[in-house]
Amino acid sequence: MANLAAFGNQTKGASPPPGVSDICGIYLDNLNLTRTSLTNLKSSLEWTLAFHELAEAYEKIDSGKGGSYQAGHNAAYESRSEVEGSTSLPHAVQHGR
Repeated sequence: MANLAAFGNQTKGASPPPGVSDICGIYLDNLNLTRTSLTNLKSSLEWTLAFHELAEAYEKIDSGKGGSYQAGHNAAYESRSEVEGSTSLPHAVQHGR
């Protein structure tokens, strides 16, 4: 999984090509990626993971929260909560979202 470029307070690594603000790469069959829940709830569904990464990219680039991972992550979480709450998705209870 990759969400480039990094937030301002993260270690700089790879960057998107010139003229591109952000790239999200999500490869869910990656054997080096382990998705587990740190609670007694189920792991997030794959589509919610993709939605969250895209929401982080939006917050980083378009909402001006690119200076801090925490600010961008929290704003993305709030966006996802609003979408899931507004649709009354049944998985929200099972997955803690």
